[in-house]
Amino acid sequence: AIDRLLSLTLLAFEGLNAAASKDRCLACIEEPFFSPLWPLLLALYRSVHRLREAALSRSMELYRNASPAAAVGVPRKLLPRDLEASGAGAYPYCAAARELGLLVLESCPQKKLECIVRAAR
Repeated sequence: AIDRLLSLTLLAFEGLNAAASKDRCLACIEEPFFSPLWPLLLALYRSVHRLREAALSRSMELYRNASPAAAVGVPRKLLPRDLEASGAGAYPYCAAARELGLLVLESCPQKKLECIVRAAR
């Protein structure tokens, strides 16, 4: 239904046929559709994957104080040299981490994807 509505919108407004315009139109169409559904979809997903979520929670608790180098093999050259001296917001990927923190505030797939793309840049 969303694809059909997007196609009709692009047919009606030929000037929107650029990739960026299509993405913006899709986000505008998805937002009123997904906003009321998102909490329900998330609750359904969590109930179906309850055991996996519990396992993830245990794993996160286990590794919450582990260093990235030891726990997942991040090379030391990618780690901040002195986090205390430079401040908590000064590490190289701070902007990406902040951007990913905004991911939970979005409720439609297109905006979540845009958030991930911005973080990757």
